Amino acid sequence: MFSLTSFRKNKLIKKVIDEDIHIVMCCWKRTQHLEYQVKMLNNQSVAKKIHFHLVNNNQDNIELLDKKVLEFKKKYSNITLYLSHYDNKYYGFQRFFYIKDNILENTLINYVIIIDDDQYYDKYWVEKIYSIRQPKTYKGWHTRIFNNNIYLSNNDLNTKYVNYVGTGGCIIDSTIFDKTSKLWDIPNDLPDKVSVYNIEDLWLSFITNHYYNWSLEKSYLPELKTFNLPNSDSKQQQQCNGLYKYKQLLLTYLIEKGWNIKKKNNTNKIYKNNNIY
Repeated sequence: MFSLTSFRKNKLIKKVIDEDIHIVMCCWKRTQHLEYQVKMLNNQSVAKKIHFHLVNNNQDNIELLDKKVLEFKKKYSNITLYLSHYDNKYYGFQRFFYIKDNILENTLINYVIIIDDDQYYDKYWVEKIYSIRQPKTYKGWHTRIFNNNIYLSNNDLNTKYVNYVGTGGCIIDSTIFDKTSKLWDIPNDLPDKVSVYNIEDLWLSFITNHYYNWSLEKSYLPELKTFNLPNSDSKQQQQCNGLYKYKQLLLTYLIEKGWNIKKKNNTNKIYKNNNIY
């Protein structure tokens, strides 16, 4: 006999995640947070599926991180940990090279998650963000909409479809990192002192949306908290703030190259509490 109650119950059964989940994070100076983040991922509801890739861009931390990761592998055994060292030539863009050269070359995956070295999530975050994965889609919590070429935040808005997604806490179709992708076609006529290597988030949004017409979407899955920068990192904070004008210059350049930020990416659909109305 048909039962509406049992139908609804069965309808709500979650899909079992069978595949491995790959998460990539850059390490720079905030190594004091690293154990909190490793422990957080080790306690995730899908921890056994997680492969956590640490991309160290700080040569001064090689010995420290080698030691820490060796300890973490023994202490936090639910997840699989990887550590690679680089010289910071490519800044945050190094993560993209790593995904292309290390993960995609050795593993069959369809999606990848990227987090920042100051983010901390609840124990179901990885499961939740992985459950909203979609082909040809780039999703994250930190998003932007552009108005008259201005770099505007929409973290407090209910717009699901956006112009820009930040890499911190995102999930993206991994085909964008294929070796044939236009992501690697770095322009040689950028404005003075502007580089896509340290403004890689804007470049990634441009490539996915302009060249491939992917959907850029707000995930509605924020971090539980972010770690404050210690006083010793004040110079790093100043550098981050100083990037704003260069992001604006890059955005203007990309629009001049044909990025139609006024193109409707289903932006007419307004969402409240993740529901359309």
